[in-house]
This record gives sequence, structure tokens and C-alpha cells, in this order.
Amino acid sequence: MQAHHLHDFDFHPGESEVRLFTLPRAGVLRADEEAVVHEVRHGDVVLRHYAFAGHWLHINVTTDLSGNLVETGPRAGAPGRGVASAITMGTAR
Repeated sequence: MQAHHLHDFDFHPGESEVRLFTLPRAGVLRADEEAVVHEVRHGDVVLRHYAFAGHWLHINVTTDLSGNLVETGPRAGAPGRGVASAITMGTAR
């Protein structure tokens, strides 16, 4: 059975809680033993998030809708800088 969503736990040093992003499976481009890649549209930009198994590191890339790289500032509800942690698959409840 394929999961309906992806849980992305995001730890930011200096914050007392771990952020949890629940993402629709439709935005998951890769999810295997080596890496997870997902993308989410935020208005006129697309955030693509890369996380790698065995590494406490993630990379976020933002583009416009044509795929050109853009620089963005923090946006409400959008993942920010932090330390990647476990990503788990889950089924809708």
C-alpha cells in the first residue's frame, strides 16, 4: 500500500520543538533508501526539498513557475533553514 502523504520532521537549533510538515504524496518526486525529493508550490514559486539518507542535511531550492532559480525570504508555512531529520511515509487518518 502506498502512503497518502509524507511526514518531514525539521529540527532547528535554538527552537524548543521539531517542525512537522505533512506533504501530499503527489508532490513526492523520489522516496527511497537513498533520498527523498519533494516539491510544493507557494504562490508563484516552487520549493524543491532534497533530503539524503544517512546525512543530517537538506537542501531547499526555489524556482519560479518556469524553473528559473529565485531567491526568497522566509514565508509562513514554508520550510526554512534547519537540520533534516527522519522523513516517514504515512497513510491518511
